[in-house]
Amino acid sequence: MDKDVFIFIGRSGCGKGTQKDLLIKKLQDIGMPFLSIYTGDSLRSFISSHSFVAQKVKSAVATGDLAPSFVASTMWSQILMDQYQENQSLIFDGSPRTLDEAQELENAIKFLGFISPVVINLNVSNSWSRDRLLARKREDDSVEAVNKRLAWYEASVSQVVSYYRSNSFYCFKEINGEQTIPKVAEDILSALPYLKQAPVANRMKSLQYVDTKDSLETSIQQNGKLETQNFIRSQNP
Repeated sequence: MDKDVFIFIGRSGCGKGTQKDLLIKKLQDIGMPFLSIYTGDSLRSFISSHSFVAQKVKSAVATGDLAPSFVASTMWSQILMDQYQENQSLIFDGSPRTLDEAQELENAIKFLGFISPVVINLNVSNSWSRDRLLARKREDDSVEAVNKRLAWYEASVSQVVSYYRSNSFYCFKEINGEQTIPKVAEDILSALPYLKQAPVANRMKSLQYVDTKDSLETSIQQNGKLETQNFIRSQNP
């Protein structure tokens, strides 16, 4: 199977991290090598340092502002340069968030020889996202911070979504993100039949999703033996 690029995009709280984890499980099952890049992890590591730029970015993020494009681009670019191996597929969660960043990522994708990157837009309403974020009751999910995050989605990320939707270079998939986690995962695979129909290393007799508050538990009946895997919900900013 050819290598591919999967870019998860959508409003904060739409479930990008959870669906990315489920896609990773699918790629593991069918034996597709991949590199998963979540910019948020690298950003949190960066702002824990004591450099002037790190502290300035930390102050901005703490109030719900968007990290500058050059910082986000540096995060995923460094991972690509250090860790990417030939024939790996790529999964992006949390990038890009601006048109400038999207174009930089496109340059990288083309340089690495990818064709028709898949963009998975988890479409949820502003009010749905806001309710979901506030219900998490995380320290960085204050009303002010959430409102800022949703505002910069409208001002910035929505332009990226429009760019991907209208650009024939990309394979754009619109998914209703307001459904249950299993239904969203099912719709994603239905939109990617070459993955859904790919043979797995171990034939799965049944697959059950259990949606809990902090994790998504996936129980898999394989060769008569029950195996359980827990996908911790990604703490996406």
